[in-house]
Amino acid sequence: MTNFRIPVWTKVEFHPYRTARPNMIMMSLSRDSEAGKELEELLLKKAKKAAENPDSIRMDNHVCFSFDIRHDDVSDESKLVVMCSDFDISIGVGLERKRW
Repeated sequence: MTNFRIPVWTKVEFHPYRTARPNMIMMSLSRDSEAGKELEELLLKKAKKAAENPDSIRMDNHVCFSFDIRHDDVSDESKLVVMCSDFDISIGVGLERKRW
């Protein structure tokens, strides 16, 4: 168990299939690893809690989760972004909202 922690105040935003991605990827991990599965589960849970319609949020390939790193800067450039692709989870900074 890796014990990922996201502060209680943090609202995780869900971005459906190919609607967003990180501007700069800093690290990746296998989606099949224990850490990958744990991170996906945590982000999915927090995104559903923050969503107006939790039933619309489901795991898929090429979805993103984003959240603010700091209270005082809520721009897309300062977001931490986690993208789940076919086999990897990419973690980066800066949210690019664009269909691809």
